[in-house]
Amino acid sequence: MAKFKTDSLLTDPALFAFPDDSAALEKFIKRMYVMDKEMSPVDTVLEKTVGSLEELQLKTNILAFDLRAAQEDIEIYSAKLSANTFKREFPNLWNEPTHSRPIQQILEFFFSQREYNATVLP
Repeated sequence: MAKFKTDSLLTDPALFAFPDDSAALEKFIKRMYVMDKEMSPVDTVLEKTVGSLEELQLKTNILAFDLRAAQEDIEIYSAKLSANTFKREFPNLWNEPTHSRPIQQILEFFFSQREYNATVLP
């Protein structure tokens, strides 16, 4: 916004009303030269600031998109959890189990895992 104000000041026709007297014209040109030197660093700083603000806006937009996508994933996962809240995982104790294995198979698996962990882990 400040850049537009400065640009509008530089295009103000009152600044370009040239004096008729040559001495006043020389003084006017020197003033214009000084004003140009004063405005140049401000213009450069403003351009750099606008560039950095645009870069920050881009990063913010990307982050906002990632957050929205993550929020949608969380909502989907939450809906799935809610759908399974009252679903039975195990049968009643007095009913037959839905999954069962013989104790011999369970023990063999246990000892094989124990041997594997002993060789892999220090």
